[in-house]
Order: sequence, then C-alpha cells, then structure tokens
Amino acid sequence: MTTLQDAPVFDQARYDEGRFDGCLEIIDPTGDTKIIWDKDNPDEVAMAEAAFDQAVKSKMSVFTVKGKDGAQDKRIDKFDAKHERLIAVPQMAGG
Repeated sequence: MTTLQDAPVFDQARYDEGRFDGCLEIIDPTGDTKIIWDKDNPDEVAMAEAAFDQAVKSKMSVFTVKGKDGAQDKRIDKFDAKHERLIAVPQMAGG
C-alpha cells in the first residue's frame, strides 16, 4: 500500500517551474505538505490519491482551488487526478 511516508522528497524546483499537472496541499499542525503529480505517471497519481485518502480519513476537508489567487471552488470527497490544485485543511468546529 502506498502511504504518505513513502512519498519522495518534494521537488521544489519542479514545483516552482510548474512541471506538474496537479498539487495537493495538506495544511495541518505539522505545516504545509505538498504532493505533486503528473497525470501520466501512475506512481505519482497513486501517491497523491493515497495522501488524499489519508487526509479524508483523518477528517480533513479537501477543496478544489481555481486560479492563481487560490479561490476556493468546491469541497470534494473523492480524488481525481484531473484537478490542478487541491487543499486539505482540518475541519472547523461549527457554532
């Protein structure tokens, strides 16, 4: 099984140059973890999907993001590699 611990070291240069199809950002108390993938690379897609599933299982909310300004689009519960940017955040308590 693929786990987040199996993820390769994050390639900052590849990220900065935009050489990827999608990015999942997991924002939690440990910081901001980025998982990037090329939709034609099954290992990268599997890693991103495993990280997504782990975030959802941990009761995080995952949102699609549009545009360079990071505008929230919609909440999703199922990974799809065609999304360009996803952000996972801890759920907030209602009140």
